[in-house]
Amino acid sequence: MGCDIILEMYQAGELQTLLAEVAAKTRLITLEK
Repeated sequence: MGCDIILEMYQAGELQTLLAEVAAKTRLITLEK
């Protein structure tokens, strides 16, 4: 995956959404243990 794509996603505001989803899933997995 190129940095250009990540940069475009960040500028489009998609990266924040993606990070929020990953953070939420990580938190759920941590809570389940």
